[in-house]
Amino acid sequence: MTDQPTDPSQIKPVPDLTHAEWIETTEDGTPGVEIAFVEDVVVMRDGKDPDGPVLVFTHAEWDAFVEGAKDGEFDEPWNWDTENDPTGAAGGGEGGDGTAGAGDARADTVSGHDGDR
Repeated sequence: MTDQPTDPSQIKPVPDLTHAEWIETTEDGTPGVEIAFVEDVVVMRDGKDPDGPVLVFTHAEWDAFVEGAKDGEFDEPWNWDTENDPTGAAGGGEGGDGTAGAGDARADTVSGHDGDR
């Protein structure tokens, strides 16, 4: 875990969230990560703590995150070194083929913001 930024230029102000339309990232309706496109930023919160802190991203930061998720940049750790493991024991995702499985499509659920800019 990293420390909080001490340089004020690295801290983004939180926009007014009064009219934010939160998008749940879980398909079963259980509280999870929620996002909203507000003003010129994307905000993210923990759905289990809706009055808690939010993360604030520029659209460029959000786009980079979504592309990284689509490219597998954030897959489970057992998938990271699959190509470096000569035994093939790394991987172990669903089906044992080194893929992350059902969670891969999650980025598509929250990336459709082009019309909201």
